Amino acid sequence: MGRDAVVLAYAAAKENEVELGPLIDHWIESGVRVAVPETSSGAIVAREIRDRGALRRVHFGLLEPSPEAHGEIERAVISVILIPGIAFDRKGGRLGFGGGYYDRYLDGWDGGLRIGVAHDGQLVESIARQPHDVAMDWVVSAGGLWRCATSEPEGSGGDER
Repeated sequence: MGRDAVVLAYAAAKENEVELGPLIDHWIESGVRVAVPETSSGAIVAREIRDRGALRRVHFGLLEPSPEAHGEIERAVISVILIPGIAFDRKGGRLGFGGGYYDRYLDGWDGGLRIGVAHDGQLVESIARQPHDVAMDWVVSAGGLWRCATSEPEGSGGDER
């Protein structure tokens, strides 16, 4: 990833979330700007961090930027968003944790890549989507990287590796 990249990456706080800490550390050390979601306002605010020491536990055990974290990063400059979930399908469907935070944040965002990050056991055949559900562009797990057919209707293609 280039130095001009800006990544919004979650800080894993639940057993079913893939741990991104070493990747976040690598990006920061390489000069990539990294933001982590803050949700205290009821919506995602991308806050830049310069090390994972800027994270603290908040509601529901989530790890979010502390007040000492750097400022908000505007959504328009973000290149890649790494997104956790309970389950993903290879068509870009995502079953989230029920708050709708990512769907609201991603609605209308076309600034870069939406990448679902999953454990192999979180990949399922199909996820029923609601009109407000935002599809992933890619889904990655230890078992592979799948380009999703997000522009195709439900039930079609998208199984490229």
